[in-house]
Amino acid sequence: MLGGSHDPLSGPLRRQLRRPFSLKYTKYSGGGRPCIWHRIDPDHRLSTSAEYIESQTVGETQPVTWTVRRILAWMAEDFAGRGIVSPRLDADLLVCHALGQDRVRLYMDLDRPLDEAELAAIRGRVARRRRREPVAYIVGQKEFYLRAFEVSPAVLVPRPETELLVDRALQRLGELQAARDAGAPLRVLDLCTGSGAIAVTLAAERPGLALDATDMSAEALATARRNAERHGVAERVRFFEGDLFEALESGDRYALIAANPPYVGESERDALEPEVRDHEPPLALFSGADGLVLLRRLCATVAERLEPGGVLLFEVGAGQAATVCELLERDGRLCEVRSHRDLAGHERLVEARRRSLSKPSATASAANARKM
Repeated sequence: MLGGSHDPLSGPLRRQLRRPFSLKYTKYSGGGRPCIWHRIDPDHRLSTSAEYIESQTVGETQPVTWTVRRILAWMAEDFAGRGIVSPRLDADLLVCHALGQDRVRLYMDLDRPLDEAELAAIRGRVARRRRREPVAYIVGQKEFYLRAFEVSPAVLVPRPETELLVDRALQRLGELQAARDAGAPLRVLDLCTGSGAIAVTLAAERPGLALDATDMSAEALATARRNAERHGVAERVRFFEGDLFEALESGDRYALIAANPPYVGESERDALEPEVRDHEPPLALFSGADGLVLLRRLCATVAERLEPGGVLLFEVGAGQAATVCELLERDGRLCEVRSHRDLAGHERLVEARRRSLSKPSATASAANARKM
């Protein structure tokens, strides 16, 4: 309990309360201590102390003032006690969302009392977070590459690790563009696009690109289209519903293919955080017992869709990079197979290039010139 503060979520559960978030004092038999109001448990049942108060004659009412500072501190302690990884950040984001403010404004008003409507808005968001629903789903968006993307339970929440893929893609696209005519736009494909975070970010960062993006989920594609419109790139990103390449024209070839496919093994399901296991879409998470079913298909077919000299970039799970590299190396059309480490030191990004069309060597060219 936070410095004697009572649980603001308990107000609506107390039928005897004449006003929410007030303290009811009564006496234990043989003592004069005020009865302590405990937080409710995850099943939203009243604690023993609360039930005790309900059964007693209500005594004096002492109102509690819930300021922004107080509610943030209480939420952070409550979330921490439930094993939530970033309790204070989550509290800040949820209160900002409930009040319609940014964090700068929030911290300027720390001592402002909250009215009943504001507390009710916060209460609903706290209840959802207690059920381990991701904050991104509660507030409806997630920042990725310094842009806000709409998210919902139809799509995975974009991860910071995926920004490594975007960084590398932008670097390779710069190299590819430098090697071709200035007027020829590069074509890029984003497989398993989900919220469209990769495709939309690449389009926003490189205005000269033409992008295609595919996903099996119609709901995910609807979200991705809204994100493309939100960031002003809808005219340059085409979205297709289908499994990997099946919705594309057979002759479509790309300078760069990026994919953040499902790569979690079913055997890992129980070890996942509740936010992931219980709330994010299974279709976008799991890929067979070892997590490699879709990646094996990609490795066997991706070279056919790359232009000569084109580059592929796949995000993979921790411990999968070596296997995926080996699968890619079996295709003689691919070369320069390598993996990249994320900020935590894990090999999470696999890269390869399709061999360029063979060109005559300098010696052969000189010989041919002498014959003319």
